[in-house]
Amino acid sequence: MNWWPSAYLWTNDVNLKPALVYLAINAALVAPLTPAESRSTQDAVFNQTQAERGARLAAKHCVQCHDVGYFTGVFLQSWQNQPIQGLFDLIRATMPEDRPGALKERQYTDLLAYIFSLNDLPVGDKKLDYKNGNLKTVLIRLNQSKMQGGISPNLP
Repeated sequence: MNWWPSAYLWTNDVNLKPALVYLAINAALVAPLTPAESRSTQDAVFNQTQAERGARLAAKHCVQCHDVGYFTGVFLQSWQNQPIQGLFDLIRATMPEDRPGALKERQYTDLLAYIFSLNDLPVGDKKLDYKNGNLKTVLIRLNQSKMQGGISPNLP
């Protein structure tokens, strides 16, 4: 029995196969976290220097296709209560659109810090670290104002 989404996703007309397989594998590998072992973006998990570097990277690589408002509200709401690792992996696998994966891991982490700053998440003293599986242990949690769609970026 053919279910239409499956047939649609696996046609030769749509080039979604690699991205969907990648996301499915990553979703399976990112184990659910218990509250005792998880932190969230509400715990000031990035610093201002990272966010500023991310802003410069976004100006160079992202704004040609994405308005700054794209990264606030609804975009990040879809990642609510998910580990940062999933968003990191998606951005790294698909962006920049003309050269996916071309940036260094640190640069993708800086872009995430910038996105978090645009969503008024708290800035701390420590950097958001992609090494040693750290991004798997931090959940994306937005402020209530962002869950209602408010936009008030704290970086130019």
